[in-house]
Amino acid sequence: MVGLLAVEMFVTKDHELLVNEIAPRPHNSGHQTIEANATSQYQQHLRAILNLHLGDTSVHQASAMVNLLVRRDFPVRQNTMDLKRC
Repeated sequence: MVGLLAVEMFVTKDHELLVNEIAPRPHNSGHQTIEANATSQYQQHLRAILNLHLGDTSVHQASAMVNLLVRRDFPVRQNTMDLKRC
């Protein structure tokens, strides 16, 4: 395999590490690399499949990715979120 392998993990309240997904491609949980790292996950993927040297992975600024989990029975209203306030 050549390219990027993304592993999505979660930490439980009991500090247990769970692997949720393994994806042989850039992954949505790594989008913050676009702004936060010297070389994004997309650039790294292209470098790998084109047989180029991998780029610098240093961090330019702190970043985090947050997944929002909602119970299946949680009442959700369509088109009520004010994105400007987020």
